[in-house]
Amino acid sequence: MNPDFVISVHPLTQLMPISIVKELNKKRIHENKLKIPFITIVTDLGSAHSTWFDKRVDAIYVPSEAVKKLAIKYGISKNKILFKGLPIRTSFGKPGLSKVITRKNLNLNLNDKTVLLMGGGDGVGGIDKIASQVINQLKQLNFNSQLIIVCGHNKKIYDKLKETYQITDKHLKVIVKGFVNNIDEFMIASDCLITKAGPGTIAEGMIRGLPMIISSYLPGQEYGNVPYVVDGGFGIYGSNNPKKIAKTVSTLFTNETKLHEMSHKAKLLSHPEATNVIANEIAEVVLYKPPSTSIYQKSK
Repeated sequence: MNPDFVISVHPLTQLMPISIVKELNKKRIHENKLKIPFITIVTDLGSAHSTWFDKRVDAIYVPSEAVKKLAIKYGISKNKILFKGLPIRTSFGKPGLSKVITRKNLNLNLNDKTVLLMGGGDGVGGIDKIASQVINQLKQLNFNSQLIIVCGHNKKIYDKLKETYQITDKHLKVIVKGFVNNIDEFMIASDCLITKAGPGTIAEGMIRGLPMIISSYLPGQEYGNVPYVVDGGFGIYGSNNPKKIAKTVSTLFTNETKLHEMSHKAKLLSHPEATNVIANEIAEVVLYKPPSTSIYQKSK
């Protein structure tokens, strides 16, 4: 094994890999070779377990101020901490088309208030129960609306929702999708997002300026993402309660000022450039070009 660079993107791949890299670098000292940099890219957004933070790391990319504070708390030197945002799909690094054009391309109604309901790639989070309650609330509004439900790889939920809730009437349109590879377009087309507290989806929704309703979270791993969204002013926690979630949608759709305010705050805190910035900085090191960070040094 003779890597030029080692990157960790999981809290359980810190201790052993960095220890191995340090041993490899001892040999490289005698060969007068450049050291192998070891960096960590934290992929938790609002909080992070202590295992993310090893003091021996050469650099650590953090996605938020909250995680930056944790890195300092766990002893990472400030000059090793790089706050660049959370890496996400490259399609989100581009502005995208307008809402109207995107809705037209997706065969959606152009002027209807639109909800995007997601359960992650696995379609979890009780989206069937949430969908039922949201549909009931949308039917009670005195304006046209549409609900997009993305079920991911959960075929059972997809089949159930497709059969039960595929609705197109005068005031409400319901679109049920399985796994999609153009979620950035569906986010552009939407006015608010209902999702569990996955960091990637939250970061992507922020870039698209989507007010969010967090439906649920995985204990431990995703818990910190809830206050991150709520305290940031661009989201509301639905307490894993489908009725409350649906009522929140109705409340937001009847308060245009609040909706725009939350959208503005989401964009303000987003980092659409994160993926390219991090990739470019790493490429500078791997290709032996003068780096823009201090993580590339000769072994000492």
